[in-house]
Amino acid sequence: MGQRVLIIEDDHGIQSLLAAVLTRSSIESTTVGDGDGALKEIGREEFGAILLDLLLPRVNGFDVLRHLKNTNRKMLGRTIVITAAAESTLRGCEELEMVRCVLRKPLDIDQLVEEVQACLDGKIEGQRIIRWRSR
Repeated sequence: MGQRVLIIEDDHGIQSLLAAVLTRSSIESTTVGDGDGALKEIGREEFGAILLDLLLPRVNGFDVLRHLKNTNRKMLGRTIVITAAAESTLRGCEELEMVRCVLRKPLDIDQLVEEVQACLDGKIEGQRIIRWRSR
């Protein structure tokens, strides 16, 4: 398993913020702005964790989750969904039950870093951890 984190976020400000927060915690990251780029990166490298926004242009985050379910189920357990989507949008997505956690925007940065570090430390193998955080 790699130690790099894949950040999939279409908002460049949030993308830059997430990369800076991880860098400050000595965590390397790769950033992409859409689902197409995410699928290419996922095919190239095994990431220690994925930060995934759901509402992306073209190939959305739900499509990325389905791809992971079909090609790399273990990676779903190292995926942290970050979203501002309404709960009604999230209902019915069975792949969300397999991810590390779902964190609501605006994000609690300390919680995010803690979840990423747990993925990188391998503390999630065989676990299903769901956390719906709202502000």
